[in-house]
Amino acid sequence: GQGWSKDGLAGEGREGMKFWKKHTYRAIKMLTEACSV
Repeated sequence: GQGWSKDGLAGEGREGMKFWKKHTYRAIKMLTEACSV
């Protein structure tokens, strides 16, 4: 898939889901740590 295409979230299939979950988790973790300082 094309990452940012209309169906980008689903376009990559299982690998895409792993990618998005990992990066979403990291972003949330970073935000949480920044807010708790």
